[in-house]
Amino acid sequence: MVLIRFVRWNARGQPVGKESEGFVSYVGVIVCRMVPISIENWRAPKMKPYKENVLDEIRKDYIFGDEHENHVKMEAGRLFTTFKTTFTRLYMRDTNLDVVDKSPKDKYPPHRTRALGCLCSSEKGVRKIEKEL
Repeated sequence: MVLIRFVRWNARGQPVGKESEGFVSYVGVIVCRMVPISIENWRAPKMKPYKENVLDEIRKDYIFGDEHENHVKMEAGRLFTTFKTTFTRLYMRDTNLDVVDKSPKDKYPPHRTRALGCLCSSEKGVRKIEKEL
Protein backbone atom coordinates (compact mmCIF):
# COMPACT_ATOMS: atom_id res chain seq x y z
CA MET A 1 0.00 0.00 0.00
CA VAL A 2 1.38 3.39 -1.02
CA LEU A 3 0.66 6.34 1.25
CA ILE A 4 0.47 9.63 -0.61
CA ARG A 5 0.50 12.71 1.61
CA PHE A 6 -1.24 16.01 0.96
CA VAL A 7 0.79 19.17 1.61
CA ARG A 8 -1.01 22.25 2.90
CA TRP A 9 0.27 25.74 2.17
CA ASN A 10 -0.13 29.07 3.97
CA ALA A 11 -0.95 32.41 2.33
CA ARG A 12 2.77 33.05 1.74
CA GLY A 13 3.08 29.87 -0.31
CA GLN A 14 5.00 27.90 2.34
CA PRO A 15 4.20 24.32 3.36
CA VAL A 16 2.55 24.09 6.78
CA GLY A 17 0.99 21.47 9.00
CA LYS A 18 2.10 18.07 10.18
CA GLU A 19 3.31 16.99 6.73
CA SER A 20 5.46 20.07 6.07
CA GLU A 21 8.62 19.01 7.93
CA GLY A 22 8.64 15.57 6.35
CA PHE A 23 7.94 17.12 2.97
CA VAL A 24 10.92 19.48 3.10
CA SER A 25 13.21 16.68 4.29
CA TYR A 26 11.95 14.44 1.49
CA VAL A 27 12.61 17.16 -1.10
CA GLY A 28 16.19 17.38 0.18
CA VAL A 29 16.77 13.64 0.02
CA ILE A 30 15.37 13.39 -3.50
CA VAL A 31 17.37 16.32 -4.87
CA CYS A 32 20.60 15.03 -3.29
CA ARG A 33 20.07 11.62 -4.82
CA MET A 34 18.95 12.72 -8.28
CA VAL A 35 21.12 15.73 -9.09
CA PRO A 36 24.84 15.24 -9.74
CA ILE A 37 27.05 17.15 -7.35
CA SER A 38 29.07 18.31 -10.36
CA ILE A 39 26.24 20.68 -11.36
CA GLU A 40 27.54 24.21 -10.92
CA ASN A 41 24.38 26.30 -11.01
CA TRP A 42 20.88 25.20 -10.00
CA ARG A 43 19.39 28.06 -12.07
CA ALA A 44 21.13 27.11 -15.33
CA PRO A 45 18.81 26.21 -18.24
CA LYS A 46 20.41 22.76 -18.49
CA MET A 47 18.94 22.02 -15.04
CA LYS A 48 15.36 21.87 -16.36
CA PRO A 49 15.33 18.07 -16.91
CA TYR A 50 16.77 17.49 -13.43
CA LYS A 51 14.18 19.75 -11.86
CA GLU A 52 11.35 18.00 -13.70
CA ASN A 53 12.65 14.58 -12.61
CA VAL A 54 12.88 15.77 -9.01
CA LEU A 55 9.29 17.09 -9.14
CA ASP A 56 8.03 13.84 -10.68
CA GLU A 57 9.72 11.79 -7.97
CA ILE A 58 8.35 13.99 -5.15
CA ARG A 59 4.84 13.73 -6.60
CA LYS A 60 4.95 9.97 -6.19
CA ASP A 61 4.67 10.52 -2.42
CA TYR A 62 3.25 14.02 -1.96
CA ILE A 63 0.34 15.90 -3.48
CA PHE A 64 0.76 19.61 -4.14
CA GLY A 65 -0.78 21.93 -6.70
CA ASP A 66 0.94 23.21 -9.82
CA GLU A 67 0.88 26.69 -8.29
CA HIS A 68 3.44 25.47 -5.71
CA GLU A 69 5.93 24.01 -8.19
CA ASN A 70 8.13 27.11 -8.09
CA HIS A 71 8.34 26.98 -4.31
CA VAL A 72 9.31 23.29 -4.43
CA LYS A 73 11.98 24.00 -7.07
CA MET A 74 13.38 26.91 -5.04
CA GLU A 75 13.47 24.79 -1.89
CA ALA A 76 15.14 21.96 -3.80
CA GLY A 77 17.73 24.41 -5.11
CA ARG A 78 18.40 25.76 -1.64
CA LEU A 79 18.78 22.26 -0.21
CA PHE A 80 21.01 21.17 -3.09
CA THR A 81 23.27 24.19 -2.64
CA THR A 82 23.49 23.53 1.12
CA PHE A 83 24.34 19.89 0.47
CA LYS A 84 26.94 20.70 -2.16
CA THR A 85 28.61 23.35 0.03
CA THR A 86 28.65 21.07 3.07
CA PHE A 87 29.91 18.11 1.06
CA THR A 88 32.71 20.17 -0.45
CA ARG A 89 33.70 21.68 2.88
CA LEU A 90 33.68 18.38 4.78
CA TYR A 91 34.96 15.96 2.19
CA MET A 92 36.75 17.76 -0.62
CA ARG A 93 38.91 20.28 1.23
CA ASP A 94 41.58 19.92 3.88
CA THR A 95 42.02 22.12 6.95
CA ASN A 96 43.72 24.77 4.80
CA LEU A 97 40.70 24.74 2.46
CA ASP A 98 42.83 23.33 -0.36
CA VAL A 99 41.13 20.83 -2.68
CA VAL A 100 41.89 17.23 -1.75
CA ASP A 101 42.84 14.87 -4.58
CA LYS A 102 41.28 11.78 -2.97
CA SER A 103 37.63 10.96 -3.43
CA PRO A 104 35.41 11.10 -0.33
CA LYS A 105 35.18 7.30 -0.38
CA ASP A 106 38.96 7.11 0.06
CA LYS A 107 39.00 9.72 2.78
CA TYR A 108 36.08 8.58 4.95
CA PRO A 109 34.35 5.28 5.76
CA PRO A 110 31.42 4.31 3.49
CA HIS A 111 28.79 4.77 6.22
CA ARG A 112 29.78 8.44 6.51
CA THR A 113 29.48 9.19 2.79
CA ARG A 114 26.23 7.23 2.49
CA ALA A 115 24.76 9.20 5.36
CA LEU A 116 25.08 12.43 3.38
CA GLY A 117 22.29 11.44 1.02
CA CYS A 118 19.88 11.03 3.91
CA LEU A 119 20.94 13.92 6.10
CA CYS A 120 21.60 16.69 3.64
CA SER A 121 18.07 18.01 3.62
CA SER A 122 18.06 19.86 6.92
CA GLU A 123 20.29 22.01 9.05
CA LYS A 124 19.84 19.45 11.83
CA GLY A 125 21.12 16.74 9.48
CA VAL A 126 24.12 18.84 8.47
CA ARG A 127 24.96 19.46 12.14
CA LYS A 128 24.69 15.72 12.79
CA ILE A 129 27.20 14.98 10.04
CA GLU A 130 29.59 17.62 11.36
CA LYS A 131 29.24 16.25 14.90
CA GLU A 132 30.04 12.69 13.77
CA LEU A 133 33.21 13.87 12.06
